[in-house]
Amino acid sequence: MIKASKAARREVKKANKQFELKLANNIKEDRKSFFAYVRSKSKSNVNVSSLADRQGELTSGSKAKAEMLNDFFSSVFTKELETDMPVLDNLCDAKLVDISVTVDSIKSKLQKLKIRLPVMITCHLAY
Repeated sequence: MIKASKAARREVKKANKQFELKLANNIKEDRKSFFAYVRSKSKSNVNVSSLADRQGELTSGSKAKAEMLNDFFSSVFTKELETDMPVLDNLCDAKLVDISVTVDSIKSKLQKLKIRLPVMITCHLAY
């Protein structure tokens, strides 16, 4: 019985290792499965603890906590009138007049980029 248990445990570990290796090898084609697996292995559970209101009463309800946080963070934003906006002076008299952008120049610049992380960009160029 003990030998069978050890053999089964060994086979499960082997299967998990093969599965993880397959996920890692296919990350470029199937990022969604990789990150879903990583998320499933995460043990962190983030919760907002009870909050004290202005009277010092502890609030533990989700809706009440959300409203308290909304009130707190919305108070730091001010609404400014468009008439109160500062007027900036011209810093220089030079103006851009002729800008030439071609498909080839964009392709050339994109090919010279150093990609450090996998990036999925779909680019549609209009002629």
